[in-house]
Amino acid sequence: MATQEQFVVDTNGRKTAIILSLKRYQKLMEDLHDLAVVAERRAERPISLASYKVTFKPSVEKDLRSLPQSVVTRIFKRIDALKENPFPRQSIKLAGAEQLYRVRIGDYRMIYGVDKNNRQVIVHYVRHRRDVYRQL
Repeated sequence: MATQEQFVVDTNGRKTAIILSLKRYQKLMEDLHDLAVVAERRAERPISLASYKVTFKPSVEKDLRSLPQSVVTRIFKRIDALKENPFPRQSIKLAGAEQLYRVRIGDYRMIYGVDKNNRQVIVHYVRHRRDVYRQL
């Protein structure tokens, strides 16, 4: 049932108020809330879409040399993806570690940290899943 808004007018015929359906009123209040949130966030620092720089700990080179070439190719594809999004859906924050995350690449795991202030991803280890957590 479509209801039209009804207006309350003063003695001069000017609209001074409106009568709305409850559903329309709730929609307007929701929109008002959204506008208030936008106004609050206006002062926040904008998020840069610039990519992150990737650096490697010295042990990573040794780790990569011992892996099959097909795995190394998949690892570098994943590293390239981390430049654009250092927190992909597949990443898991490691318990007990302040800034370390892991990404699964087949039977291998890549352990990395993210420095948000310097926009940097630091790769710590790339090892088989049975070995990767032993030295953390």
